[in-house]
Amino acid sequence: MNVRPLMSGALLLALGGCGGSDGASDAGPTGPAPGVGVQFTAVSAGGYYTCGLIDTGDARCWGDNFSGQLGTGTSDYSATPALVAGGLRFANVSAAGIRHACGLTTAGAAYCWGEYGLLGTGELAGSLAPVAVAGGRTFTVISSGGGHSCALTPTGDAYCWGNNLSGALGNGATTGGLAPVLVTGGHKFISISAGGNHTCAIASGGAAYCWGTDGPNGEHVLGVGTTPIPEDCQYFACSLVPLPVTGGIAFTSITASREHTCGLAAGGVAYCWGTNTFGQLGDGTTVGRASPVRAAPGMSFVALSAGSGDRGEAQTCG
Repeated sequence: MNVRPLMSGALLLALGGCGGSDGASDAGPTGPAPGVGVQFTAVSAGGYYTCGLIDTGDARCWGDNFSGQLGTGTSDYSATPALVAGGLRFANVSAAGIRHACGLTTAGAAYCWGEYGLLGTGELAGSLAPVAVAGGRTFTVISSGGGHSCALTPTGDAYCWGNNLSGALGNGATTGGLAPVLVTGGHKFISISAGGNHTCAIASGGAAYCWGTDGPNGEHVLGVGTTPIPEDCQYFACSLVPLPVTGGIAFTSITASREHTCGLAAGGVAYCWGTNTFGQLGDGTTVGRASPVRAAPGMSFVALSAGSGDRGEAQTCG
C-alpha cells in the first residue's frame, strides 16, 4: 500500500476546537491545537493511524500510537497531526501498515519507526522515532504493509524487510527480514505495494508480479488464476518468489491490501482480484476472483487505493 498524492494538491485538516474563559467574560477561541490547519501534499492511512507530508518535507502523524507508529518519540496517541521526530525532510511516507510506518528522505534514504522486528535496521528493537534502514541504499519508492515493507532502488531492484512467515519478502525463503533482502527473480520494477501478507509490483514492461500468501481463506490475492501456488506458509498456499499475474495486462500502478489487490492500466482502467465479500473488486458482484477483473466498467481513474479493516471488511477507492 503506497502513499497517495492528494488529487486536489493539498488537504487542509481543520479539526477545530472551542475556546473557553477563566473569568466572567468569554475570551473567545484560544487558537488552533498543534497541527490543526496544516496543509498536506500527500497522506497515507494505516490501521488506526495516518501520516502525511507538508510542503516543507516534514512528516506529521496522528491516531493510535501503541507501538510508536506516529514516530513522535513517545507512545502517546495524538488526535491532531503531530510532528515526526528527528528533523528529517521526507519525499515519501507510507503508513499503510498496522504498527509501523516508513518514509524516504529527499535524498532517498529509508527510515522506519514503530513495532519491533519491522523496521529493517538489522536489529529486533522497535523505535518511537525514525531509525535508518540498514544497508545505506538509496530508494525511489517505499511501501509499508501489514507487517513488512518494501522499497525500490533507482535501478528497479526491490528490497523488502519485516515479517516473512508468509513469504511476503520474496527472497525465496520464510526467514530473514530484520534487514532488507533482495527480491529474487532479477526483475526490474517501477512500482511496488506491500499488502497484508503479500506484495505486488509492476515490472518495467508493465507486467504485474505478486508473492507471499495467496490468502488464508483462499482469497487469491496473488492474481495468478489457476497457476499452482508452489509452497505452504503456515499451512496456507504461498509463493516465496514473484509469480506473474494472469491476463497479460500492462499496469501502470498497483495497490495491495490484506485480501485483495487492484491495479491501473493504460487510460486509467482499473482491475482487481482477490476476495470480494464487500464488493471491493468493483465488478458489480460479491464473487471472489483469482484473476484480474475489470472494476467500475466505464470509469477511468488517475489513482487507486485498496484498503481493509481488522475484521475483514474491505474497500477500494479511486
